[in-house]
Amino acid sequence: MKKVLSVMLALLMLVPLFSMESFAWGDEWAEFEKDGIYYMQTDDNEVCVYGYEYPEEGSEPTEVVIPETVRNRRITYTVTGVLDTAFTESNYSKITLPDTINYIGSEAFWGSAMLEEVVIPESCVLDYFGTDVFTGTPAEGKFFEKDINTIGQNVLYSYTGDATEFAIPEEINILAAGCFMFSAIENVVFNENITDIPDFAFSCCRNLKEVEIPDDITMLGEAAFKDCMNLEKVILGESTEYIGTNCFAGTKIKEINLPQYTEYLSGAFNDCKYLEKITVDESNETFYADEDALYSVYDYSDEYEEESFSEITLEYFFGANTHSSYETDEDVNIIGDYAFYNNKTIKEFSASGVSSIGTKAFAGTEIETFNWQTSDDEYYWIYDSAFANCKNLKTIDLSNVEYIATAAFENCTSLKDVELSESIYCVDPHAFCNTAIEEIEIYGFDTFVGEGAFKDCANLKEVTLGDGVSLVDAFVFQNCPALETVYLSKTILVFAENALIDCEDVTFEVIKGSEGYKLVKSLDYNFEVVGKITFLEQLSNFFSNIFAFLFGWFLWL
Repeated sequence: MKKVLSVMLALLMLVPLFSMESFAWGDEWAEFEKDGIYYMQTDDNEVCVYGYEYPEEGSEPTEVVIPETVRNRRITYTVTGVLDTAFTESNYSKITLPDTINYIGSEAFWGSAMLEEVVIPESCVLDYFGTDVFTGTPAEGKFFEKDINTIGQNVLYSYTGDATEFAIPEEINILAAGCFMFSAIENVVFNENITDIPDFAFSCCRNLKEVEIPDDITMLGEAAFKDCMNLEKVILGESTEYIGTNCFAGTKIKEINLPQYTEYLSGAFNDCKYLEKITVDESNETFYADEDALYSVYDYSDEYEEESFSEITLEYFFGANTHSSYETDEDVNIIGDYAFYNNKTIKEFSASGVSSIGTKAFAGTEIETFNWQTSDDEYYWIYDSAFANCKNLKTIDLSNVEYIATAAFENCTSLKDVELSESIYCVDPHAFCNTAIEEIEIYGFDTFVGEGAFKDCANLKEVTLGDGVSLVDAFVFQNCPALETVYLSKTILVFAENALIDCEDVTFEVIKGSEGYKLVKSLDYNFEVVGKITFLEQLSNFFSNIFAFLFGWFLWL
């Protein structure tokens, strides 16, 4: 007994040799609550605010002071940040932050309708300041009261002065999103400490005609110069790596040079109707251009197949092009996001070798004919809103497309004939909403038809949900007044009760004994039996259900 006690005593004497932090937490970061505020450890002895305790309904707005340090389990932490959405829709009237704060995340105070004031000490030096930090709060107005409004020592939140030229002060190294938006400036002088131009920074600066990006700046954010309607000349700095979506949308630039290190610019030149030419630095390994378009090249390696290959994307078709018809080169694999967005000259398009069509690639165009040469041996993808609002498109062959994303053909009001693949696995929400389709057949493998996929299709009369279709979501056929017949195959497992809102006199064709038959019968729809489940199929379904139940139970354990 004495020996056991001696060993235990020796072990207890070793405890102080270990840090209290590792003893309490191991390798995990701490999370805890103090006085209604939730903290998360982000570094050794440092925490950030990540949430708050919701007040009781109807309670009066309160004030809160975030301390410089908080103590938990004998460890004292310095409070260094407010994370994304930490105080979203809070009930506080005033929030005071400590001068130890160096991080304020996106939407940190978003939608806090009672928040009249956020106190951020002038002594703070921030490493990061997110987007929409004060959006939807009365407190935001206090950051527009002066000509130059700063946060802490180094963040320029907004400029509201009347000067046509503005030199960013040397102490500023962070620009807030939209900081010069709608201002009257004609010229801005950047200091050498600025490395990023954030989202919407100069959006709608209508007097801005020329911009030279310094070599120190690496990133141009989303819509940074969007709708600068008189902007004609842009010189990018040598270090520009990233150009965000819509960065130069709606400008008058005619020519631009991409420097050596530019790696990303998807949708950067949307609606640039005057853009005639993009030149690319000969050392740039990502992009190249010809007289019609800008392309990107990405190299991939397959470790399992021990092979490498290149993928070429048509990134942007120059807005000043007047081609009414266009055919891609055979080596182009992808039509990139926004590649032809809102182009009003393209009427006919042909592609071979293209495997996917990006987000809004043809949205808003006048395209009438889309000839997509596909192979039965491969399958293809169409991404969100790829053809949305193409009001002149009448027919399209999608017989080898396995995935049709959200709103891919929404508001294609002339689209009447669509041929779908027999192996499609997903028709996402609103994919064919508000089209002129009269008849549709869908087959697949455990295929999902998303919410509102055929909503507002006024001419739709017949629908076949064939073998392989398993789930039909809510509002899929909402407001299809001409719909007469819906065939449900024996693979249907879910048909949403509200899938047929505002549809009258619909008759279902069902397989007796199937889940679809049971669903339609339980919902008291009109139906006709056009077949029945065989004994072998019933037996197979029975054992499949047993297997699924047991397997699911096993996983739960």
